[in-house]
Amino acid sequence: MRLPHTIPSHAFEAFRCSEETQLLPAELGRTLRAEDETWDEVVYTTTDGRQQRRGQQPEDLKSLALRAIARDWRNRPLFDELPTDVDRDHLLEILPLDIPFELAIKAVPYEYYWKRAAEARWRFNDPSSHGDSWLRLYCERHLSEWLERLDPAASIHRYDVDDESATPVEHRQPERLSSHCEALLELLREHVRTLRLRQLVPLRGEPIRTSTPRDDEDEEVHKSPLKEPEVHHLPMDLLLEKLPNVREVHANIGMIFLSDGVEWQDFTFSVEDSRRIGRGLRGLERLSKFSLTRSCLDRPRAAAILQGLAVSPSIEEIDFSHCKLGDAGAHAIGAFLSRRARTGRLKVLRLVNNGIGSSGVAGIVRGLLVPTDDHDDDEDSARGELARTLARLDLRLNPIGDEGAKHLAALLLRYPSLEYLNASGCSLAAEGGMGMAEVLASGTASDNFTSGLELDFSNNEFGTIVGEAFEIVAKSCRAIRELDVRMCGFRKESEYSIADSVARNRASLKKESSRLCPEDRRTTSIGIQSSRGEERVRSLLPPREFEAFQRPQRHVNYYTESYGESLK
Repeated sequence: MRLPHTIPSHAFEAFRCSEETQLLPAELGRTLRAEDETWDEVVYTTTDGRQQRRGQQPEDLKSLALRAIARDWRNRPLFDELPTDVDRDHLLEILPLDIPFELAIKAVPYEYYWKRAAEARWRFNDPSSHGDSWLRLYCERHLSEWLERLDPAASIHRYDVDDESATPVEHRQPERLSSHCEALLELLREHVRTLRLRQLVPLRGEPIRTSTPRDDEDEEVHKSPLKEPEVHHLPMDLLLEKLPNVREVHANIGMIFLSDGVEWQDFTFSVEDSRRIGRGLRGLERLSKFSLTRSCLDRPRAAAILQGLAVSPSIEEIDFSHCKLGDAGAHAIGAFLSRRARTGRLKVLRLVNNGIGSSGVAGIVRGLLVPTDDHDDDEDSARGELARTLARLDLRLNPIGDEGAKHLAALLLRYPSLEYLNASGCSLAAEGGMGMAEVLASGTASDNFTSGLELDFSNNEFGTIVGEAFEIVAKSCRAIRELDVRMCGFRKESEYSIADSVARNRASLKKESSRLCPEDRRTTSIGIQSSRGEERVRSLLPPREFEAFQRPQRHVNYYTESYGESLK
């Protein structure tokens, strides 16, 4: 029996008899088994009388007609014309998967077909990362693979190479995508929400000679050095303007599929690429997350990208992990944070392993605490409150040192919205650890971080004295709900004491949050004011407006008329 995909596979298991039940005498002789989905299979014996095989009964005429429609579906795509939903569900199960994508994306907007297509194409699929939609999963992964293998020289109409050295960039003719690229992006623009790029194929150029020989010099004598040309990639501004519904962009500008002609330049990108990325991000009104990791991102490139993110109204998360920002790039990020200190919505900032020192941390902290007003003469803007939306700051594997720890301590004192700070492996010593402990042990930290604070100071050379100080911190600062101090040179007793204190703080915060938010709990008696202006009590009993639904369906007069005075 064919089980339609609309019925979950475990539905029959709920009606299937257990092994113990099947051993009962009544079950052994039962011939009609409604829970057996193989009832229509024919069991026959071979000529030798020993082998038994199962075969399907002949299909009905409707099933044969649906198979004929599926075979000729490319030429005559019939789907909505089918009379019943049962027929359409059956057709989805037998529809071939080699239908051209341009035809299937328009005519088959059903999740089950794209689930079959995704499972046939990729081994591992996670629809939860794509909004629990198989159609969106297939479209986003199809676009990502296509862009990762796209040759920019063959798919983009560029300006003339002869005029490249003589004509400035701003005066060149605008580029445009090829017709095939534009057609594919037009098909996917309504379905793509997340763009993930693991690599981008570079567009190589010829080496550029840094100096030109004079007329009286011999060409062979004058050996001018050759400057490596900048490596350009797919223009992201032309790509992103075709995808207005993108909300997350994850990019790694490098190469993961290497060939014999690989060069070190293939793992770099130009400043012009960064400008194009910034211009493309500027047009995404719904962008909430941008991630550019494991690349040669330095200050000029980061500044070009941040110029586009600075005008994005909805950006909430930025990830520049494992790049080459350094202190100069951190100052550029600080300027970006300072510019958006009043109107920004940034919640997460990850700058893992970027070579940021104490000077760079000072720039980031200053950007969070000191706003930059575009109009100094505007008193309302100057007196406005800071947005203070950043909740998670990740500075792992950056050599900030003890001097940078002082800036982080100032951030903990003056930035109450922070919920997570990661300074793991940041070359902090006893001086920096003691400064952080003094700040956390003060009453200011407990008063500021009412919703809880998660700290990660693991893999720093603090020492045993700082460990004793953090014992006091974990007991006195009730706002700390997570404190990771592994590999910090603490004694085992200190680590156990810190873990116990943090566990008590976590339980206390959970109890406090449940006490402050009674509407989230189901209580038996809470006085609230209804919309009609009358005071009533929320309880396990139904509200007044639903009392009529709790009465018997038959009116009491029915029983009075039927049984007379016997009811009294």
